[in-house]
Amino acid sequence: MTTNSKTECVICGFEIGTDENGWDGGHNAEPFSKGRCCFLCNNEFVIPLRLKEVGYSEEQIKSVLWDDVYKEDIV
Repeated sequence: MTTNSKTECVICGFEIGTDENGWDGGHNAEPFSKGRCCFLCNNEFVIPLRLKEVGYSEEQIKSVLWDDVYKEDIV
């Protein structure tokens, strides 16, 4: 399902790409920013902030992101 292939990331300003499943609507950028963000900004800024807000330590956040997101890229 596609929405708008010309959407820009509210964080980095680059065009939001299409995910492997065909979705091109990006990710909810809140609470980091209002609007939609790209996959990379979601993982780099939005998810860590959400985890911090619910009580995760910096070390726990790095571990969660490594295990759940980045590990898939190197396997």
